[in-house]
Amino acid sequence: MEIKVTNIIFKIIIIILIFQFMFIPVSNAGFWEDIKNSGEEFIKDGEEEGKKDPEQAVVDQNQIVHTVNIIYNALLTLGISISVIIGAVIGIKLMTGSIEEQAKTKELLMPYVVGCVITFGAFGIWKIMMGVLSNI
Repeated sequence: MEIKVTNIIFKIIIIILIFQFMFIPVSNAGFWEDIKNSGEEFIKDGEEEGKKDPEQAVVDQNQIVHTVNIIYNALLTLGISISVIIGAVIGIKLMTGSIEEQAKTKELLMPYVVGCVITFGAFGIWKIMMGVLSNI
């Protein structure tokens, strides 16, 4: 009985993930194309400015900050989604598993917590560094 429940839960999670990945590109249809185009435009502008007067080449800091914020938010959303899904799977395994399965699942908690600390610590460091470097 527990195996069927676990299989059903995994199937539901997989179906949710499939639907989520199917509809994310629709909501962000131009996301990657915008990043690519803005990068190419940034390089072209730099080359043109450098040809005019190499010492007066100017970088648009607002454009860089905007691009970095888009990348940061996309990766943070991905990290949060993955950690919530994995946490839910571990929680479901703890609630529905037998004693032996619960013991095995509890062994997964430490790597999960360490992974979350590393992931969100990295995003915290990134945000702090961007705040410090933007003031320089």
